[in-house]
Amino acid sequence: MDQFELVIVGGGLTAARAIKSYRDAGGSGTIALLAQERTLPYHRPPLSKAFMRGESDADALAEQEGFYREHGVEVLLGTTVTAVSPRERSVNTGTRLCRYQKLLLAPGSRPRRLEVPGSDLAGVFSLRTRDDARAIRAAAGEGRDAVVVGGGFIGLEVASSLRQRGVETALLHRATGLFQLLDAPELERELAALVRAKGVELILGDEVAEFGGSGGHVDSVVTKTGRILPTDLVVVGVGVDPVVDFLAGSGIELANGIVVDERFETNIPGIFAAGDRPSPAWMRRTPPFRAFSPRRSGSRSRCWAITRAVTSSSRAARCEKETCSASTSTPIAWSPPCSSGRATRPRPG
Repeated sequence: MDQFELVIVGGGLTAARAIKSYRDAGGSGTIALLAQERTLPYHRPPLSKAFMRGESDADALAEQEGFYREHGVEVLLGTTVTAVSPRERSVNTGTRLCRYQKLLLAPGSRPRRLEVPGSDLAGVFSLRTRDDARAIRAAAGEGRDAVVVGGGFIGLEVASSLRQRGVETALLHRATGLFQLLDAPELERELAALVRAKGVELILGDEVAEFGGSGGHVDSVVTKTGRILPTDLVVVGVGVDPVVDFLAGSGIELANGIVVDERFETNIPGIFAAGDRPSPAWMRRTPPFRAFSPRRSGSRSRCWAITRAVTSSSRAARCEKETCSASTSTPIAWSPPCSSGRATRPRPG
């Protein structure tokens, strides 16, 4: 059994930023970073933009290998956490038990699958990791037609990038407008015009009924209104779900994510959460963050933006050293769909 002052579960940008903030706040003990991917933390936003367009490589590491060595971090790549035991103050990977004084949960999320016939065909992709992005880019290099399902940030960015690569691209979105949760009709119209101006066929108010294929590979998308869209590849971007399976039975409160207070601490002292996984209690008391999750009475909101990963990891790390104040800020998100940057902010309602 290994003993650490701080154990971080998750290998994204949140983890890298938390390490620096923890050291800056005076944390001097040993740190373990448990990452499921077999690579050091890297920047994900370029995957749907510059990398997808072939303008950059995918090796945009958050920090170089030397950073972790210099900061006294034991990095465990390709490591899946199977359980957390607050009673024993330990994290189990199935082959190793890591004990902690403080625990930071930043496990990230997984893309939602469309439960329709043909969803397991080759050529139907989702985008989360570098390997996902490489596979999509390779398929785009060989194909002439693509269908992107979902009109959120990922959908808009991927559709724009594929079209700029010369791939004939259709964007299929089940709502009748883009980002309708913002309740901003003018913005909806402007975004739709931008998408179409880039040569992307925008199909609103329709959704996937099934994926058609031959020889085990997708060759069409059949919509619920009966349209048949020929395609060589499909990218599905219909949201993500929290990776919290390993917390079952831990006693850590879950509600649309990992429930945290203004200090990003969970209901169990000494266990914090950061990144896009926390479900902050204070966001129920602030104006609805319409860009990501409508807040109904008694529900909690999550924020999927990279800005939340950066700010929450920094604050959570400082709170672990008890050098932070409570946070009640509401996040913003920025995305350049079709080369037109947009920031979303809470709207009083």
